[in-house]
Amino acid sequence: MFKKNQLLFILFLIGFVFTLSAYAAENLFYRGMRPMSMGGAFVAVADDESGRNWNPAGMMFLPGMNLSLQMYGRGTQDTIDVVNDSIDLMEKIEKPENSGNELSLPETQKLLDNFASGAKVGIRLGANLDMVLPKIRKKKMTFGFGVYGDAKSSLWIKEQGLPIGFPLELVNDQMLYELLLDIVPSFSGAYRISEVVPTFVRGGKRDLAIGLTVKSVIRRKASNEKNPYTLQELITQTKADGTALDFSNEIDLDAQGTSMGFDVGAITDLTDYMRVGMVIHDFGGTNISYNTTSISNDKIPMNLSVGTAFYPLKYWRPDSRKKFYNVIVSADIDNLNGDSGRPSDLSDKLHLGAEVQFSLLKNFFFVQLRGGSNSGYPAYGVTLHGLWIFQLDYAVYGDDFADYQNAAFSFVF
Repeated sequence: MFKKNQLLFILFLIGFVFTLSAYAAENLFYRGMRPMSMGGAFVAVADDESGRNWNPAGMMFLPGMNLSLQMYGRGTQDTIDVVNDSIDLMEKIEKPENSGNELSLPETQKLLDNFASGAKVGIRLGANLDMVLPKIRKKKMTFGFGVYGDAKSSLWIKEQGLPIGFPLELVNDQMLYELLLDIVPSFSGAYRISEVVPTFVRGGKRDLAIGLTVKSVIRRKASNEKNPYTLQELITQTKADGTALDFSNEIDLDAQGTSMGFDVGAITDLTDYMRVGMVIHDFGGTNISYNTTSISNDKIPMNLSVGTAFYPLKYWRPDSRKKFYNVIVSADIDNLNGDSGRPSDLSDKLHLGAEVQFSLLKNFFFVQLRGGSNSGYPAYGVTLHGLWIFQLDYAVYGDDFADYQNAAFSFVF
């Protein structure tokens, strides 16, 4: 039978579980739900307070001060049943009457199938505060700051490749976990340089906005990467040396890492209805060093991206001044430097997005509908904003590893 503290730990772990692949794809700091629901095509848009984390130069395109306090959660789709089923199976395997038969039970076969299915399970919770101040010095300069806290973890299977027939080869595969807590304060500045960009179209030279974000990273981490469990040890709840597993006493949360990171970006309008942008996230790489040798250091690689945004209403109706109606079509190409660890084919680098904004009830209630393609995987979302303060966001996006559901509640001023 499971000990009570072991079961409580497993339930806690499931509350914050991601697979290794899901974490590896998102070893990036939080950048907002709106960009992700547009397929990650936001480098040239970046026109709200969350854009500060996507491209700091975008702060120059905000009309005034913006303040957002957001609480968000995210989970992978259609996997909670798999988790609950796996817990039930492990409890059945551990019953006294099944002692000695763990590796031949039908429940074991199904449990191994659950592990082998690669289901992505879990929830990510956090909160972030972002503020962009009004422009100063003849509206040529602005500043922004923010902080976010984010809790997440990874749980994954590492194949050992032993030459044993299925499903027995899985019992020697290793299970590893990783628990992370990030606290990331950041400060941004942006400046507009007048009439320096030749556009070769009517209207002459255009302004260029440049921006810089400096972030301090504080990360707490726990992992068994240097002492992993095998699936056989998990099923029998016994280590290879015969001692009992005790999850709750084997987790070390004392490892703390710190680092500094930098994002550099630029945006310019080529015409009244087309904008282009470029950003380098984690310029030079963000290296997180820990205060213990039992935890491997983390390196978040530099990522160079370029993008464009097209505003059809401004093209079709250049004289229109409808404040609460807008359409955006955007496209980005990221990983141009090839260092992110992701595939380098164009289809893997390409991000496409679109957004329609409109108001209801005489501009009392605002709606944003979004969709896109995140490297070929669908993304979509909706924002409901009313009473000038409260905002609800929902977004779904996919990548190579899973489909993610996102929800957030915000106060936006």
